[in-house]
Amino acid sequence: MTTTTKFLTRKEAAERVGKNLATIYRWEERELIVFVLDRVREVDLLAADKKARERRGRPRALRPRAA
Repeated sequence: MTTTTKFLTRKEAAERVGKNLATIYRWEERELIVFVLDRVREVDLLAADKKARERRGRPRALRPRAA
């Protein structure tokens, strides 16, 4: 069985997961996805989307207050 790896541009990635392009840039900045030669692997994109959906609705981590 041969599997082919599909690579997507940022715009295609946003369309694939139904997110805004700014979200894709934010995921890239947070290193949830990695672009190589301006392309991301579809499986990595889908994993990041799944992780983001699982975190939705959870409270953010508490930050220490400034003294």
